[in-house]
Amino acid sequence: MTMQQEEAKQRRAQSNRESARRSRLRKQQYIAQIESKVNTLSVRMIMLSDEIRSKDAIIQTMKEATGIYVDDRNTDHNLLRSQFLSDVCEYA
Repeated sequence: MTMQQEEAKQRRAQSNRESARRSRLRKQQYIAQIESKVNTLSVRMIMLSDEIRSKDAIIQTMKEATGIYVDDRNTDHNLLRSQFLSDVCEYA
């Protein structure tokens, strides 16, 4: 192998190492972004779950106080559930 061929081989190897380093960095950034999104969605899910429980408690209290049947299909908590699912699908 000539000196020029050896130098070209070394340049190629160095270029490959740099390319691999950049690829690892991009992967780390992508993973950090996904982890951040997961954390954001987890917090949102907890908040919406708490809101649903609160609304369910209000509905139950209203049912007991009035003795009137409340159709669960028309209550706010189902709207909140739909909103939550829509939000989750939007972020995914």
